[in-house]
Amino acid sequence: MNVALLIYTCLYNSWTETNPPLSSIVWKYDEFDPKSPSLQILLENLPERSVWVDRGTYRVEHKVKITIYMKLIHYNISSITDYKTTWFNTKQEINRILAINKYNISDINNLDLPGGWDDKETIAVGRGVKIIREPIVWQSEQVVTAVYYIGGTLTEE
Repeated sequence: MNVALLIYTCLYNSWTETNPPLSSIVWKYDEFDPKSPSLQILLENLPERSVWVDRGTYRVEHKVKITIYMKLIHYNISSITDYKTTWFNTKQEINRILAINKYNISDINNLDLPGGWDDKETIAVGRGVKIIREPIVWQSEQVVTAVYYIGGTLTEE
């Protein structure tokens, strides 16, 4: 099952944030484009793990990594403040949508949400970082786990 596509559909159909608007986001499934200045959201299917339950029924835990990339174009204070607002709004909107749809994503019984986002080093620019690579690219990721059942008919859990 392509869980990344199901999560994308959920995020795309439920997006209400205006900063950034849905039209300005570039959605990716394989890898981000380091040359693009657009806000990019990458969804990657990670290996799944299945456990036998009963009579040919398996409980599957399928992880999906959601990564956000944002390339800073201008490094003046007002631009960085605007980028920062967009950055945090994007993370909050994804969290909001996943929390609301925890049990409502098609073909998924439950979506196990992590504690938060893992911001990579590049977000720390301006906090005493000595080496600054140009251009600055912010990156943050989280891994969600979709739980679903395949095989026979499950009568009780």
